[in-house]
Amino acid sequence: MDNGRKMKSENLNKAHATFEAFLKQLRASHTDAIECEDGFAELLIFNLLHDSAEIGWQLARAKEAAK
Repeated sequence: MDNGRKMKSENLNKAHATFEAFLKQLRASHTDAIECEDGFAELLIFNLLHDSAEIGWQLARAKEAAK
């Protein structure tokens, strides 16, 4: 039902920015694990990055839809 109201997107934009900052730190952690040759940490963080890709995609779509 369209009531002519538009969703406020400020909080969604903040969530997206926070998530992007999280990914940046996670990528840096992945690089750290590689550089110190910690295979277990590297694999674990890689899997977190992989799982986060879908969330990032969905969050970006939600942000676009809220415009």
